[in-house]
Amino acid sequence: MATAIRTVHAPNGPWVTENGWEYPAVIIATVGLIADVGPGPVSFDAALGSDRSGPGWAIAALAAGVGASAMMLRDWQRPVPQPES
Repeated sequence: MATAIRTVHAPNGPWVTENGWEYPAVIIATVGLIADVGPGPVSFDAALGSDRSGPGWAIAALAAGVGASAMMLRDWQRPVPQPES
């Protein structure tokens, strides 16, 4: 969603009615909240006994998403080398 915001939605302003970045930002916030609160008692994580939740995990998930987006866009916008003649 960070890539979508940076490449498509940012120039349009914040509001979703004008194809802005409001909805992707809500999705990012929702995923961060899920990472903060945790998966709940009826989940594979609970069954396996691996509860990884809390503010640290939420910040790590956000940082991983924004960092991966930045690396992908860095390589995506790199000019293609021209073959030597």
